[in-house]
Amino acid sequence: MRFGGVYASQFATSMRYLERFVDDAIRPYVDRYGDVATRWYGRLMAAPQTLIHNDAHGANALFERRSGGAVAMIDWQGWQPGPGISDIARLITISLAPERRRAAEDALVADYVAALASRGIEYPLADALADYRIGSGWQWGWAVVFSRRAPLWSAGTRELMHVLVPRAIEALRDAGDGGLLSALEGRAGSA
Repeated sequence: MRFGGVYASQFATSMRYLERFVDDAIRPYVDRYGDVATRWYGRLMAAPQTLIHNDAHGANALFERRSGGAVAMIDWQGWQPGPGISDIARLITISLAPERRRAAEDALVADYVAALASRGIEYPLADALADYRIGSGWQWGWAVVFSRRAPLWSAGTRELMHVLVPRAIEALRDAGDGGLLSALEGRAGSA
């Protein structure tokens, strides 16, 4: 699948809305995202596969009202087989403010790896963390695709996007600052 072309085709329309969130420091990462999106996708597809929600975020989760209570995901129309780490990345990135995400993400990914190991699935923590960071940065692409419809959004959606888009931008910034944009450029199929 070639995401660079999809990104480029929707970028101009989406940037009419997204431009207000893009500062000079993030601009190089935004401009290079399309070049690495296909490689990021290839890396994610090599991660352990499961049934994924494909739209995991706090608004699609029901939480039991007690400490340590169960969580149930709703709104499953986008389900498909795929890398479970992509759901983990989306849930953490979109649901948590960047400071809280940064403080919690390593432990949450480690919990995910431990849950897989308890079921006999090997996923080295270093690989899971790298894949998580790619999946987290991947949320910028979601913002671009979703924002092409900004003129049609309700006031509530527009308000929500003013929270979610900056979270996606911060995740892309973290991926870029961590070298993930340059590390995968020019290395097709690299991990």
